[in-house]
Amino acid sequence: MIFQSAFYSIALIISIIEIITGSIIGTIITKWLASKKKWDSLFKVAFLVNLPWILLSLILSILETFYISIIYMDFPLITINIFMIVIVNLLIAFVINTILSTLLVHRLYRKELNNSLFFVTLILIILYILMFIFAFIRSYFLVLAAIS
Repeated sequence: MIFQSAFYSIALIISIIEIITGSIIGTIITKWLASKKKWDSLFKVAFLVNLPWILLSLILSILETFYISIIYMDFPLITINIFMIVIVNLLIAFVINTILSTLLVHRLYRKELNNSLFFVTLILIILYILMFIFAFIRSYFLVLAAIS
């Protein structure tokens, strides 16, 4: 049980660092792209556009930690599952975030839905490329934490 709580702690700390880093990067990208399009480039608006990503990422990270711990406590030699769980969660989050953030951009910036969708998709593609790299690093550390 001690190792299990250490695993949860390590997994949640890594996830929180990833979410904080991603939210900062996402807010900066949103603010930069909004100013480039000559839209309102306030920090608060950029943060609100990224808020669904932050909340959903936090929820999925907690669920991932739970699923991964079950898999590795029962099947410690399976190494591909952890990365697949992370990638599937990223894809689910991408779709949900695209919908929610598009509606937020449409409402906050008062732009047409197709402009909002293009704006959000561009931000999320950049952000998810970075998160894919973070997911690979996170899955490596989670495997190390689960095996030890």
